[in-house]
Amino acid sequence: MKDCYLVGTFKNAQLTGQVSVNFTIETSGLVSGAVDAGSNIPDKEVVDCVIDVFAALEFPSGGISATDVEGYSINFGG
Repeated sequence: MKDCYLVGTFKNAQLTGQVSVNFTIETSGLVSGAVDAGSNIPDKEVVDCVIDVFAALEFPSGGISATDVEGYSINFGG
């Protein structure tokens, strides 16, 4: 995720903001449905990159049902 932000700073050295993501952790441990949840960082490529990182995460499998995570936020800059 730091790499996503770093790429954004090449275009805007003063880039700051928050990326917020909603996603679901399936019982298999894989992530599904990663989407923007109201990010305010002014660089769509950074937002898309961070969402892609979330989509590729893997957690330990288990549980009886999927776990929804809403508004997980990461602050960049400042």
